[in-house]
Amino acid sequence: MRHELSRDTRPMQLLLSTVAQVLRPDGVAVPLGPRDAALLAWLVLEGPTPRAQLAALLWPESPPEAARNTLRQRLFQLRKLLGADVVSGQQNLQLAAGVGHDLAGGHELLADVNLDLGGDYAAWLAQQRAQRVDAHLSMRQAEAEQLERAGEFEAALPHAQALLRLAPLSEAAHRRVMRLHYLAGDRAAALLAFDACEQVLKNEVGTRPSTETLGLLRAIEARPRIARDREVRRQRADVQAAAANTAFARERFNEAMNAYNQAVTEVPTHVLAWCFRMRPGVLLQGGPALARKEAAVSTDAVEGSAAAGLGLAGGAVTNTLEALRAAHPSVPEEAWAPTQIAHD
Repeated sequence: MRHELSRDTRPMQLLLSTVAQVLRPDGVAVPLGPRDAALLAWLVLEGPTPRAQLAALLWPESPPEAARNTLRQRLFQLRKLLGADVVSGQQNLQLAAGVGHDLAGGHELLADVNLDLGGDYAAWLAQQRAQRVDAHLSMRQAEAEQLERAGEFEAALPHAQALLRLAPLSEAAHRRVMRLHYLAGDRAAALLAFDACEQVLKNEVGTRPSTETLGLLRAIEARPRIARDREVRRQRADVQAAAANTAFARERFNEAMNAYNQAVTEVPTHVLAWCFRMRPGVLLQGGPALARKEAAVSTDAVEGSAAAGLGLAGGAVTNTLEALRAAHPSVPEEAWAPTQIAHD
């Protein structure tokens, strides 16, 4: 019996954001040369392109025929290096079917590739990088603003810090980091963020922070108790959560009462009221069998205690389960069946 060897069907993956590599289906990362990386990045972002145009972009210093020959040799060497085609086509070249890449998101493009290309390719690369950075900045800024409006200051901080890394000379980015640290309750970090802003502006452009940035600094210095205010907000949120839980518990209790009343229709309601007052946790979990353990009490004693506005005295719990069952013969027998009762 013949067995075919299984083949790895994972696609070839181009890694072109930073260090240019191709991740083969077997998991091996193969480094790419600068021109190979430039070729593949163009095809990823621009799609099918005439062979002659690519040759002129990648070898602008060579005559057209020589550039086309060099391109043909590079494609042959690339296939030999990777063991499969990542580029297909004759007159128009494009990525081979099923080849993946990492340029769908993020903002970097050949960031760690030392390209010595000039002319049209250099202009195209600069434009692509600028567009990707702008799109990334807009996305980060929208995320930071949305989270800040929602009061999620700590969650907004990573977005603000990413914005600052991309635009280290932007005072608006520095102010956002200062403000979010302060609103998150970390006044010391907010002051350190101002120091970093002041140092960068001094070292890079020889200026001091603007009036708006200094105004934010004074506001932070004048109010050192933001941490306490944040704790008050947290406590308020806890109270709101507790209120929600109380409403849920009340709903559960009402459901339990309804189910219990349907099963034990002949037990006086004041007995049930006593059960809930004395052991509410049992009623929520015990169901009809509550009467077996908690409701064996004297009706008169319950009524007397309720009228007096007091809890039951120890001597009032006198009747047994049998007495309660005898007093209410119409209650179905299964309603008194033993059930696991939760204890306080």
